[in-house]
Amino acid sequence: MHAEKPAVINVALEKAKPEDLPIAIRIFKHYGGYYEDVNCGNTFVARSESLGVVGAVKVKDTPSKGVVFLATMGVEPHLQKRGIGNQLLEQVIEELRKEGIHKAIVNFRASDAENLGKFFEKRGFVYFYQANKERCGMKRDL
Repeated sequence: MHAEKPAVINVALEKAKPEDLPIAIRIFKHYGGYYEDVNCGNTFVARSESLGVVGAVKVKDTPSKGVVFLATMGVEPHLQKRGIGNQLLEQVIEELRKEGIHKAIVNFRASDAENLGKFFEKRGFVYFYQANKERCGMKRDL
Protein backbone atom coordinates (compact mmCIF):
# COMPACT_ATOMS: atom_id res chain seq x y z
CA MET A 1 0.00 0.00 0.00
CA HIS A 2 1.11 3.53 -0.76
CA ALA A 3 0.80 6.19 1.88
CA GLU A 4 -1.55 8.97 0.90
CA LYS A 5 0.04 12.28 0.03
CA PRO A 6 -0.74 14.97 2.61
CA ALA A 7 -3.33 17.47 1.47
CA VAL A 8 -2.08 20.63 -0.19
CA ILE A 9 -2.33 23.70 2.01
CA ASN A 10 -3.40 26.71 -0.03
CA VAL A 11 -1.65 29.98 0.75
CA ALA A 12 -1.77 33.59 -0.32
CA LEU A 13 1.32 35.74 -0.75
CA GLU A 14 1.57 38.96 1.24
CA LYS A 15 4.25 41.46 2.10
CA ALA A 16 5.34 40.71 5.65
CA LYS A 17 3.78 42.75 8.45
CA PRO A 18 5.80 43.63 11.56
CA GLU A 19 4.13 40.84 13.54
CA ASP A 20 5.11 38.31 10.81
CA LEU A 21 8.84 39.02 11.01
CA PRO A 22 9.62 36.85 14.08
CA ILE A 23 7.95 33.88 12.36
CA ALA A 24 9.87 34.50 9.11
CA ILE A 25 13.14 34.81 11.04
CA ARG A 26 12.45 31.57 12.93
CA ILE A 27 11.79 29.75 9.64
CA PHE A 28 14.92 31.21 8.03
CA LYS A 29 17.07 30.31 11.06
CA HIS A 30 15.79 26.73 10.95
CA TYR A 31 17.24 26.33 7.45
CA GLY A 32 20.44 28.23 8.19
CA GLY A 33 19.33 31.09 5.95
CA TYR A 34 20.17 34.79 6.01
CA TYR A 35 17.88 36.66 8.36
CA GLU A 36 19.88 39.62 9.66
CA ASP A 37 18.21 42.28 7.49
CA VAL A 38 14.69 40.81 7.27
CA ASN A 39 12.13 43.61 7.15
CA CYS A 40 8.65 44.37 5.83
CA GLY A 41 10.10 45.83 2.64
CA ASN A 42 12.05 42.75 1.54
CA THR A 43 10.09 39.82 2.92
CA PHE A 44 7.01 38.07 1.60
CA VAL A 45 5.03 35.53 3.61
CA ALA A 46 2.82 32.63 2.62
CA ARG A 47 -0.32 32.86 4.74
CA SER A 48 -2.84 30.07 5.21
CA GLU A 49 -6.35 31.10 6.25
CA SER A 50 -6.39 28.61 9.10
CA LEU A 51 -2.69 28.35 10.05
CA GLY A 52 -1.37 31.88 9.60
CA VAL A 53 2.19 32.36 8.30
CA VAL A 54 3.54 29.02 7.05
CA GLY A 55 6.42 30.15 4.83
CA ALA A 56 8.50 33.16 3.84
CA VAL A 57 10.97 34.43 1.27
CA LYS A 58 13.40 37.33 1.50
CA VAL A 59 14.14 39.20 -1.74
CA LYS A 60 17.28 41.30 -2.19
CA ASP A 61 18.19 43.67 -4.99
CA THR A 62 21.35 43.04 -6.95
CA PRO A 63 23.62 45.57 -8.68
CA SER A 64 21.98 44.55 -11.99
CA LYS A 65 18.77 46.41 -12.80
CA GLY A 66 15.75 44.09 -12.95
CA VAL A 67 17.55 41.18 -11.25
CA VAL A 68 16.82 40.04 -7.70
CA PHE A 69 18.30 37.48 -5.37
CA LEU A 70 15.90 35.20 -3.51
CA ALA A 71 18.15 35.30 -0.47
CA THR A 72 16.27 32.98 1.86
CA MET A 73 13.14 30.91 1.45
CA GLY A 74 11.54 28.39 3.76
CA VAL A 75 8.39 26.64 4.88
CA GLU A 76 7.46 25.56 8.39
CA PRO A 77 9.32 22.23 8.71
CA HIS A 78 6.27 20.25 9.86
CA LEU A 79 4.32 21.47 6.80
CA GLN A 80 6.85 20.41 4.14
CA LYS A 81 5.58 18.48 1.10
CA ARG A 82 2.20 20.26 1.22
CA GLY A 83 2.67 22.53 -1.84
CA ILE A 84 3.48 25.63 0.18
CA GLY A 85 6.99 26.17 -1.20
CA ASN A 86 5.78 25.85 -4.78
CA GLN A 87 2.95 28.33 -4.23
CA LEU A 88 5.25 30.71 -2.38
CA LEU A 89 7.82 30.67 -5.17
CA GLU A 90 5.34 31.00 -8.03
CA GLN A 91 3.40 33.78 -6.31
CA VAL A 92 6.53 35.76 -5.46
CA ILE A 93 7.74 35.39 -9.06
CA GLU A 94 4.41 36.74 -10.30
CA GLU A 95 4.69 39.70 -7.91
CA LEU A 96 8.26 40.41 -9.02
CA ARG A 97 7.17 40.39 -12.68
CA LYS A 98 4.55 43.02 -11.84
CA GLU A 99 7.35 45.10 -10.31
CA GLY A 100 9.36 44.90 -13.55
CA ILE A 101 11.87 42.29 -12.39
CA HIS A 102 13.06 40.06 -15.25
CA LYS A 103 15.41 37.59 -13.52
CA ALA A 104 15.62 35.82 -10.16
CA ILE A 105 18.74 34.19 -8.73
CA VAL A 106 19.12 31.70 -5.90
CA ASN A 107 22.21 30.17 -4.38
CA PHE A 108 22.71 27.47 -1.81
CA ARG A 109 25.26 25.10 -0.32
CA ALA A 110 26.38 22.43 -2.77
CA SER A 111 25.50 19.87 -0.11
CA ASP A 112 21.83 20.95 -0.50
CA ALA A 113 21.90 20.68 -4.30
CA GLU A 114 20.17 17.32 -4.47
CA ASN A 115 17.01 18.62 -2.79
CA LEU A 116 17.07 22.34 -3.55
CA GLY A 117 18.46 21.92 -7.05
CA LYS A 118 15.62 19.57 -7.96
CA PHE A 119 13.04 21.87 -6.41
CA PHE A 120 14.24 24.90 -8.38
CA GLU A 121 14.88 22.97 -11.62
CA LYS A 122 11.28 21.76 -11.63
CA ARG A 123 10.26 25.41 -11.48
CA GLY A 124 12.33 26.62 -14.42
CA PHE A 125 15.64 27.56 -12.77
CA VAL A 126 18.92 26.54 -14.40
CA TYR A 127 22.39 26.21 -12.88
CA PHE A 128 24.83 28.95 -13.80
CA TYR A 129 27.67 28.44 -11.36
CA GLN A 130 29.25 26.23 -8.75
CA ALA A 131 31.96 27.83 -6.64
CA ASN A 132 34.65 25.61 -5.16
CA LYS A 133 32.14 22.78 -4.84
CA GLU A 134 30.73 24.69 -1.87
CA ARG A 135 28.01 26.92 -3.38
CA CYS A 136 25.67 26.56 -6.33
CA GLY A 137 23.76 29.25 -8.16
CA MET A 138 20.61 29.00 -10.25
CA LYS A 139 18.68 31.58 -12.23
CA ARG A 140 15.33 31.94 -13.91
CA ASP A 141 14.11 34.46 -16.44
CA LEU A 142 10.78 35.86 -15.37
